[in-house]
Amino acid sequence: MEPLLLSLTAHFGEWQENEEGKVHWVVSPQLVYAQLKKIRVWRRLVGTEQRVLCGTKEMLRERLHGCGLRATIQTAFVERVNLTLRQSVAGLARRTWSMAVAPVELEAHLMWYRAYYHFDAVGELLMLAPRQQDATGGLSNAEHRLARRGPV
Repeated sequence: MEPLLLSLTAHFGEWQENEEGKVHWVVSPQLVYAQLKKIRVWRRLVGTEQRVLCGTKEMLRERLHGCGLRATIQTAFVERVNLTLRQSVAGLARRTWSMAVAPVELEAHLMWYRAYYHFDAVGELLMLAPRQQDATGGLSNAEHRLARRGPV
């Protein structure tokens, strides 16, 4: 079993006693976990493979539709978060003069950035344009930026 899947199943489940009186861990039947594997040939993306590791494809489809998303797994949100993080923490940027001297410094910078990202930046966006709609009745620019944000 993959390490990430092990850590997920360790948090989503409960201890149950079987008929022999032994206690064992049972993964929650509500857990849905899937992966999107990118298939590359000579650094060119030639296809993708969607694998459901916990739950069923039908459960995945229902959950994605419930969030207002298509029924396929997308990497756009993760890629956006990765880019935002690399642009905000100099030690993680590609091709840069700045580098973390010690892991402790990099960890401190990451913790500072997470605090800013989750608390200060969200407050700035909310104060920028409180519930203003554009000419078409949609969200304001600030609300679009807030909606695009992903977890870090």
